Amino acid sequence: DNHSWVSTTIIPTEEATYAKVRQALSSTDYDIIHYAGHGWHEGASTEDSSLFFWSEQNRQGQVVELTAAELALLLGQSRARLVFFSCCHGASSGTQADLVRNDFLGLADAAIQAGVPTVVGYRCPVRDDSAQQIAEAFYESLFEQGRPEIALWRARQRLAADRNDPAWLSPILIHQV
Repeated sequence: DNHSWVSTTIIPTEEATYAKVRQALSSTDYDIIHYAGHGWHEGASTEDSSLFFWSEQNRQGQVVELTAAELALLLGQSRARLVFFSCCHGASSGTQADLVRNDFLGLADAAIQAGVPTVVGYRCPVRDDSAQQIAEAFYESLFEQGRPEIALWRARQRLAADRNDPAWLSPILIHQV
């Protein structure tokens, strides 16, 4: 299928520094934001759950965290309609008690509170190849049907054929319209 109506901006890993990603999220409006990288859920302080970037290009310098709290501020100024956290713990969540101590229950919760109506993420660690397969199946269906709930269901079905890879169990969709 030809999706020539879809315009994409890709920041390759080698160029995806903390500063460049922050700048891209603050200065340009995107309908869909897809993060493919490393994520962490900080159980002790869920608002500090993070996405990770290098401080310099070509995977140089230090690893810098973009916390859920920072992410919420950036997404709150965007028009993003869908955020896909293709990383470990992108949709991990804190407990009810964490709501008292923290502003956000994790990365997905930060995106939802920022006003993004649709978020996809993984509750658990996920292998790179599995995450890629799920994302490809998800977007293929999303661009055909336009419905994220069907897209994730179809992506899960495709991966569920391999019962040795439990990745199909991990992604969740938060869809508020």
